[in-house]
Amino acid sequence: MKFRPKDTFCQKSSLVVAVACLSIHPASVAQTTDGKAALQDPQFRQALQRLIKKYKTAEQNTAATQKDDKTLNSAKLVSQPINSEANSQSGQMTASSSADGVDNFDNSQNSDSADYYQDNEFSGALVEGSRFAEGEELILGLEIASKNDVAALADVFAFKTKTSATVGFATLIQLLELPIEISSDLKRANGWLYNESNKFSMSVGEDNSLQVSLSGQQWTLTEQSYSVESDDIYIDLNAIAEWFGFKYVIDESRLKLTLTTSRQLPVELRLARRGREVTNLSYNNTSVMPYRETGYKAFSQPLFDAQISASHRGSKTTSTHSVVGSHDLAYLTSRYYLSGNNDDLLSSARLTFSRESDKNNLLGPLKATEFEFGDILPVGSIRGASRNLGRGLRFSNTPLVSSVDGRQVDLTGDVPDGWDVEVYRNGILIGQQFGINNGRYEFNEINLDFGENNFELVFYGPQGQVETKTEVFNVDSNSVGQGQFNYQFSVVEANKSVFALEEDNLGADEADQGIQANVVSGYGLFDWLSLSTAVGSFKPEVGEELLSYDLGLNLNIFGSALLSSSLGEVKDSLRTSSHSLRTQVLGNAVSLGYQNNDPIGDRIENQNQASDSLVASMAGRLFGRSDMPLSYQNEWRRDKDFSGTTEILRNSLGVNTKIGSFGNTLEWRKQTEVTSLQPSPVISDFFDQAAYAQQLLERLEQQQEQELTGEVDLPNVTSGGFQYRKNFNSVFTRFFANYNLKPDSEFTSYGVSLSYPFSPDLTSNFSIFRYTLTDQTSASLGLNWRLDNVYLSATTSYNNLNGWSGGLNARFGFGYGQESGYFSSSSNVAQAGAVSARVYEDKNLNGVMDEGETPIKNAKIMSLQGGSRDVVTNEKGIAVLTGLAANQKTDIVVDRGSFEDPTMKTLIPGVALTGRKGYIEHIDFAVTSTGELEGTLYSGSVDGDMEPAAYAVIQLIDSNGKVVDTAQSEYDGYYLFVDVVPGQYKVMIDKSFTKRRNLRLSDPVYLAVRGGDVINGTDIMLQQKEAAGGYSADMGSFGSLTVLKAYWGLLVRSGMNVAKLRPFYLQDEESGKYVLRAGFFKEQHLAEEVCNRIKGRRLACAVNQFETKL
Repeated sequence: MKFRPKDTFCQKSSLVVAVACLSIHPASVAQTTDGKAALQDPQFRQALQRLIKKYKTAEQNTAATQKDDKTLNSAKLVSQPINSEANSQSGQMTASSSADGVDNFDNSQNSDSADYYQDNEFSGALVEGSRFAEGEELILGLEIASKNDVAALADVFAFKTKTSATVGFATLIQLLELPIEISSDLKRANGWLYNESNKFSMSVGEDNSLQVSLSGQQWTLTEQSYSVESDDIYIDLNAIAEWFGFKYVIDESRLKLTLTTSRQLPVELRLARRGREVTNLSYNNTSVMPYRETGYKAFSQPLFDAQISASHRGSKTTSTHSVVGSHDLAYLTSRYYLSGNNDDLLSSARLTFSRESDKNNLLGPLKATEFEFGDILPVGSIRGASRNLGRGLRFSNTPLVSSVDGRQVDLTGDVPDGWDVEVYRNGILIGQQFGINNGRYEFNEINLDFGENNFELVFYGPQGQVETKTEVFNVDSNSVGQGQFNYQFSVVEANKSVFALEEDNLGADEADQGIQANVVSGYGLFDWLSLSTAVGSFKPEVGEELLSYDLGLNLNIFGSALLSSSLGEVKDSLRTSSHSLRTQVLGNAVSLGYQNNDPIGDRIENQNQASDSLVASMAGRLFGRSDMPLSYQNEWRRDKDFSGTTEILRNSLGVNTKIGSFGNTLEWRKQTEVTSLQPSPVISDFFDQAAYAQQLLERLEQQQEQELTGEVDLPNVTSGGFQYRKNFNSVFTRFFANYNLKPDSEFTSYGVSLSYPFSPDLTSNFSIFRYTLTDQTSASLGLNWRLDNVYLSATTSYNNLNGWSGGLNARFGFGYGQESGYFSSSSNVAQAGAVSARVYEDKNLNGVMDEGETPIKNAKIMSLQGGSRDVVTNEKGIAVLTGLAANQKTDIVVDRGSFEDPTMKTLIPGVALTGRKGYIEHIDFAVTSTGELEGTLYSGSVDGDMEPAAYAVIQLIDSNGKVVDTAQSEYDGYYLFVDVVPGQYKVMIDKSFTKRRNLRLSDPVYLAVRGGDVINGTDIMLQQKEAAGGYSADMGSFGSLTVLKAYWGLLVRSGMNVAKLRPFYLQDEESGKYVLRAGFFKEQHLAEEVCNRIKGRRLACAVNQFETKL
C-alpha cells in the first residue's frame, strides 16, 4: 500500500512511535475510557486504522526479508509462543489452543491447509486471556489460505463475542466475490454458492430471528448471534463458517482472520486467472498462465548435445565422440544419436521420428496420442524373445504421461556415454546401470505399487557430475475408465538398427533377430472393472515362430485395492497365469503376486520353462512427520523352476536426515538346488557379479571333487549393499559398500567419491573403490569447469591391475534460435524442451519490438514448473532457458524484481507452454514503465454531508471498454491503482455497491496515464438517492424481458393511443419477475384514468402505491 504524505510520521513500526500516533486525537481519548465509544469518533478511528495497517505492512515486509528461496510458498498462519503462559497472553482464537509448539503452514514440510485446520477446528470455547473485551470493535485483516499460498484481501470490521466474533456479512460477501445480493436495508439476501443449484437466501423474520437457507438446509439465528448496524449486518463467524463450509483462525496478535475452504472461492479463482502476483513468484505445481500451443513445423532450428573424450593408458591413446540431436522435420520430431571412436568414425547410429498430441487426433480414425518410427522399443514382451531396440513402427492412444497398464512402467531416455544411472522409488534404490556405452538408459517393466510412486533418477558422470530427474506415477484406480479403450501397437525388426551399424554391438545372435509384432489393449467395462489383452508374434531368422496371447482383468475394489489377473499362452510351448493384489494398509503399499508357467508337451525346451513364483511385498514410510522419515521396502519371494527352488527375503531402507541420506539393502537367499548360477541382485558392480559367480563355481567344483552326486545344495547366502550421500560444507560425499554376512562375513566391495566446488563453475572430485574378491583397487582425481558454452573435465586415475591413465572430456549443447541466433551451453539442450525469450521496452505498446526499442539486460526468465529453473538475458535482451520437462505444462515468466526500474512491468503476465524434446519456442516479453493513480471515494447524504465510502469495488476501464483492474476503497475511502500501463482510462464504481448502499451512480472519471506518472487526488463523489412517492399503473408481471416487450408491442399495434403514457419496467428483487408499469403519477386519480383506458381494451391493470429512488 502507498502511504500518503500526511501519515509519514506514523510509518515506523517501533512501539514508541505507535504510542505517539495514538495521541493524534487526545480529546476523544480523554472523554471516555471505553474503547468502543472512542472508536465512534471518525477522526480517531481513521487514524487508528491507518496506524494498524501501516504497522502490519511493516511487520509483513520485515518477515518477507527473512524468507529464503526455499520457503517462497510458506506462510506462518499462527505465531504462538512456546509456553502456556505466553500463549494465554497472545489471545489467539483458534479451533483449539495448544499448550506449546508452533503451527506452521509450510510446503517444505508437506503440510497443507486442510491438515492444519483439521487439527485446529474451532471448538467454541472462550479463549483465556484475550486482550479484547466482549463487544469491542475489531479491525481484522482478511486472508484466504490455500495449499500453496496465503492471499491477503482487505480489512473487515468485527465485534468480539464470548467465543469468537461477529463480522460484517455484506463486506465479507463482497470481498470473497460471492454471487449473493444483499438488500439496501441489510435484512435480506439472495444468491448462490459455487454453482447456481446451491441457492442461498437470508431474511430477518417478524420475530427478529435471522432465517437462512442454503441448498435446502435451514438455520435460525437469534438476536444474540447477529445485529443490523448502519453500515452492515454483523453475523457470528461460527454460523457463517457452518453455512459456507469453511474453517477459520482469528490471530489477535496479528489482527488476522484467516479462512480456508476445501473448494476455491471466486476471488481465488480470479486471482489465479489473472496471475497478478508476478513479483512474488512461487513454484506452484499447477500452471496458471495463458496457454500457447507449440505446434509442429516443417523444419525447426536443430538442437544438439555433444561429448568428446580422450584418454591415455600406457602407450595407447583412445578417443570417443557422440552427438544427440533433435528438431522438427516434416511436422515430426526427429531424434538421432551418433557415436564413434578413433578406430571407427561412426560406430553407432540411431534415428527416430515421432509426433505426440494430448488431443487424440493423430493417425485419423486410430485417434492416437503418439506415434514413432525408426529405432524404437517394442511394446509389451513375448516370453522367449528379447525386448531390445529395433527398427520399426509404434503408435498408441494412451495418455502421454502415464503408465501403460497401471501395473508396470518403463523408465528410458538418452544419456551421454560413460555415465552411471541409479533409480530410486520413494527413496529406495531399485536399479542401477553402469558405464552406459550406447547413449541410452533403460529400466523396463518396473512394477508399480498402489498409491504414489516417486521415481528419482540420479545420473553420475565419469568426471564426477551429478544430475537428477524425477517422475511420478499415481496408481489408485484402473488405467482406463468406463467406455474408454486404450491400445499400443508396435512392429519391429528386433535387434537391428535403421543404419545397421549396431548389430554386432547389441550382442544378439540370429535367434534373437527377426520380425516382432505386439498389440496391448485395455477397455473399461466400468470405472472399477476393465479388461486387457496382449497379442505378440516373433518370427526369428533362425528357429520357430513364437505366438503369444494374454487376457487380463483389472478390478478396483472400492477404491482401496487393485486386483489384476491374466491368463495366457505361448503357442505349443507354455501356458501362463499371473495374479496380483495391490492395496494400502495404514499408508503402506502392500502387494501379493503369483505367477505360474506350465509347459505344453514333453519337449525338453518347454519343460525347462516351467516355473512357479510367489511374491509378497510391503513398502512405505515411517515417522513421516518427524525429522527422520524412514522409507522401507520388504519383499519375500519363492521361485521354483526345473533347476530347483530359490527363496529370497529382502529388506531395503532409506532415510534422509540432517547428517545425510542413508540406504541399505539386506538379502537372505536359500537355494535348494543349483544347476545354474545367478549373481546377487544387490551387488552393485560388474566386478562383484563376476567374483560372486567365480565363488559359486569354486564351491561347486569342491563338491564335485568330493564325488557328490544328485542335487547340490548351497549354504544360505546373506548379502547386502549400503549407500550414503551427504553434503559436508559443500563437499558432496557418496559412499557405498557391498558385503556378505553368510556363509562368510566379508566386504566384497566398497568405495567413496567426493566432490568439492571451488566456485560455482569449478569443482573437483576424488573417488576410490576397492573390490576385495578380485583384489582390485582403483582411484581417480578430476577437475570440472562449467563455462558459459562448454563443460570441461580432466581426470587422472590409477588401477592396481592396469596402471595409470588420464583423460579429457568436453560436453556442450548448441543450437539456433529464431531471435537468439546460434548459441551454445554447458548444459544439455536436445534432451528436453527449450525457450528463447527476448525482453525489451515497448515504447509504442504494440507488442512488437520495433527499430529503436531498447533490449533489457539482466532480466531473469523463470520456469515455474517441470524442473524449475531460471536464466538472465544478455546485452541483446535474449536468454535461452533449457531443460523444460517434456509433456509437462509450465509457466514462463519474467521476474519483475530483476528490473532496475521498479515501475517496469511486462505487458503479459507470462506464457504457459508444454515442453517438447528438442524443440525451442520463442517468446517476446514487451515491457513498459507503469503509473499509479489514487484518490478517495466519498458518499453524500441527502442533506449534503460527505463521508468516506468504505469497501467499494472500483473499476479501471481502458479505452476498449475492458476492465483491466479493480481496487477496493479502504476504511477511509482511499483507493489505489498501481502498475497502470500507459493509456486512456475511466474510473467507475461497481453497480452492486451503489445498489446496496442506495447511492446514485457517479459519472465516470476520465484520465490519461503515462509511464512513471503518479496521479493524486482522483476523488469520486456519490450521492444518496432521494425517494419520491406516488402511484403506478401496473399491467402485470412477466417471467422474461422478451415476453414483456412482446406484450407491449401487441398493445401498441392494437390501436390504443399510447402517446401520453410513460411506460417503464422494474425487476422485483424477491421474485425476479419483470413488472410492466404504464406510468408513474403523483396523484392517484391520474393513474386510475390510465388504468381505465387499458381495462377498456380488456387488459389487466391495477393502481398501486409506488416509491422510486431519484
